[in-house]
Amino acid sequence: MVRDTLFLLKEDFPDGAGLPYFCPDCATIAGVLSYFPKLRHSLDIRYADFPAARAEIVALIGNDNQNCPVLILDKSPPLDAFSRPH
Repeated sequence: MVRDTLFLLKEDFPDGAGLPYFCPDCATIAGVLSYFPKLRHSLDIRYADFPAARAEIVALIGNDNQNCPVLILDKSPPLDAFSRPH
């Protein structure tokens, strides 16, 4: 099954001063995923290291778009996109 891919930064990375830090936007998305666990099962969730370049993201959407969080949509339509209601 092909799924949309969500990239989040790994938690608790050092900031410029070497102190523990986290990405507030990624933490918010992680909270939504814990509140709605069905979302977690419908996405391919991958965790990227804080330092750029984030090679896996760059390979998919280019060097200028490697910020996190980022949701990369699968190119194929959902299986039920063309089904008619009964």
